Amino acid sequence: MPTRNRHAMLPAAVANFLAQDFADAELLIVSEDGVPDSLGAALAGGRVRHIACPPGLSLGAKRNFACAAAREYIAHCDDDDWYAADRLSRQMHALLAQPGMALCGSSRVYFRELGRRTGLGVPLPGQSPAMAVRGDAALSA
Repeated sequence: MPTRNRHAMLPAAVANFLAQDFADAELLIVSEDGVPDSLGAALAGGRVRHIACPPGLSLGAKRNFACAAAREYIAHCDDDDWYAADRLSRQMHALLAQPGMALCGSSRVYFRELGRRTGLGVPLPGQSPAMAVRGDAALSA
């Protein structure tokens, strides 16, 4: 999760990640300005890690830092993204069901107002905003 100067958003983003039903996942937060103290328990829990980077890096360069430090699979996440609790388990199921598959994504983005349980699903033809990829495929591309 690349971020900068958005400490106020991180607790909600981390809580959303920790609510994922796929427990064998790690969130990598890449920033040059640290993380808020309120994330101390999440960092100590072992599923969230902060990676310090040099100041002024682009969003893409921060993503590359995360890819280099990631384990076998990579799922993209921004500091202002919230995903359904089964996002990672669904994507991992799809990847593991097809041994030759290197990439999977979503065909819709859902917008929702805070406090409402319903949302608007918008199809994105030709785009996959929520991706999961095998780490070796990302690094060799």
